[in-house]
Amino acid sequence: MIRDRKLPIEKYIKIAERLKLLRETHHFTQAQVAEKIGVTVKTYREWEVGKYAKNNYSERYYPVIDPQNLILLSELYGVSIDYLLCQSEFTSPENNFIGNYTGLTDNSINALHLIKTGADNKLWHNTELETLNFILENIRRIQQLNNGIGFTDSILNYIGLYLHNGTIHKEPATHVHYKHDNTKWAFLKNGDTVNGNEVQAVEILADNTNTNINNPDKIPVYDSANDNHYTLDFNKLLESHALNKVTEKLIELKNRYENEE
Repeated sequence: MIRDRKLPIEKYIKIAERLKLLRETHHFTQAQVAEKIGVTVKTYREWEVGKYAKNNYSERYYPVIDPQNLILLSELYGVSIDYLLCQSEFTSPENNFIGNYTGLTDNSINALHLIKTGADNKLWHNTELETLNFILENIRRIQQLNNGIGFTDSILNYIGLYLHNGTIHKEPATHVHYKHDNTKWAFLKNGDTVNGNEVQAVEILADNTNTNINNPDKIPVYDSANDNHYTLDFNKLLESHALNKVTEKLIELKNRYENEE
């Protein structure tokens, strides 16, 4: 960390936090890291927490980490210097290339590497790697059938839908289908006028509960066969759909796997 007053203090803090994270991830104390790379504990501590200028305790700065110590820290943690200095979110140039090409995160790439290492060392029959390759190969087959379209009707898509349904952006409803006489149906929305009064909030009666249709987690539904209004819970509906599709895709994959054996 070269002292450069032109850089914002936030940049130095970010680097210091990364040093601390790496040290704690490897279960080292500051003293242990200092001993391993051959510096004093005081020197290392200042890289993590900074120091104050003489006669000015309101100005904190971070001392220089010279190139040799950057290399030693890089080797100690098995990461690139770019990662140490927060110039990259990937721990190695190889991971950086793979991540930019595939969209995988650094942790995902490292997890795949560990799976591959286990397979190479024949520690166990590696079904994880086989399964991952089989799923991805089938996704690629679907893409080719769809003329190269990236999105596919795959098991990964529905697992993602199941995991993330609570974070999907949902807009509130703007109107409700309602019956205003014995034969006609119409739409009522906020801002409409009924008997000279402006509608402030549209609600429907469902299971003896007044449900505000402006709640995006509730879907108002009209059952024309029984002339009833009711609501569906959006998240539960989506979760159930995703689980059903995951089961369906598992059966498809199993059948294809058995046919290829």
